[in-house]
Amino acid sequence: MELSFLYVDNHPEENSYIADGKVIAMPTKPSENCDFNYGTKAWDYDLTGAKREAWIRVKLSREADECGTFTWSDNTFQCDEHSQRKLILTMQRALIDSSLSMAWTLADNTVKTFSSADYLNIGTAMSTHMNACHVKAKDLRTTVSYTHLRAHETREDRVCRRVGEKK
Repeated sequence: MELSFLYVDNHPEENSYIADGKVIAMPTKPSENCDFNYGTKAWDYDLTGAKREAWIRVKLSREADECGTFTWSDNTFQCDEHSQRKLILTMQRALIDSSLSMAWTLADNTVKTFSSADYLNIGTAMSTHMNACHVKAKDLRTTVSYTHLRAHETREDRVCRRVGEKK
């Protein structure tokens, strides 16, 4: 087996490869869901990467929904992590002290006073909201399938996938 080496004065650009002793520019990447196949010198559609990207979008959407707001009895509450912790602590206090009456700043920056029973109901509403966000995300995740991704792929993804399928 004969080994040959190629001396290159300047490092080839990132989007190039060497073939027959020459630096060759890669064709334009059709989409983020394609990987360059050095064997075929073409882009291959990466279904696993597309699924991973879709799941990341689902999780980001879930987190945005979950940490947004929820409503109880026509009052809109913040549901960011700090507000969640504060509400959980207030619910625990309400369980200990049934005579609790405490002011709370709502999402619109108004202040309203709630009782122990109210805080327990508000906590239940927050929990229901967060569960609904997780159920929605779970349903969305099941749509991250080959068929679903094929239905939503771009023209460039289709070109890339078809090139990869011809191997």
